Amino acid sequence: MLYPPLREQWVYDARTKQNLRKGMTPFPTPEQGLRLFTEARVNAPSIAVYADSANPAATATVRADVSGRQLPGIGRSCLRELGRELGNVAKATDRIDEVLEISNEDVDGRLVFYNVQFIEVAGTDTAPVVRAVIESFAPDGADGPGFTRGDLDLVAEQL
Repeated sequence: MLYPPLREQWVYDARTKQNLRKGMTPFPTPEQGLRLFTEARVNAPSIAVYADSANPAATATVRADVSGRQLPGIGRSCLRELGRELGNVAKATDRIDEVLEISNEDVDGRLVFYNVQFIEVAGTDTAPVVRAVIESFAPDGADGPGFTRGDLDLVAEQL
């Protein structure tokens, strides 16, 4: 039997006309969001030059060993999301150019959400090489605030 959701578990986004499940994510008011974004930008470097550019804002190399030892957080998460079975590089190539949405992922003790596109899988089963582009990255769940599209638009107008 299905039960209706509790009203406090959901938030309606008038801009996208979607009901979003809140889960453990806090949803600040637009005023609180403006304060959060303003405070976060105080010492942050400007990435305005990347707004209309295909150039990456940052790059990183993660070396991960898949022979049974722990992988670094984001590398471990990407390999798991590939659905790659240990010792089978060929299976991973099936996901090339696919953009995966990964949410509620524990990366080194923080819950995150990110979109990742795998662009190359090479190497051998014992030494695979995976290149990927992370298109967006944000805190998730209780580790970061959530905003509806409409609330983000209100905040953006004031920044």
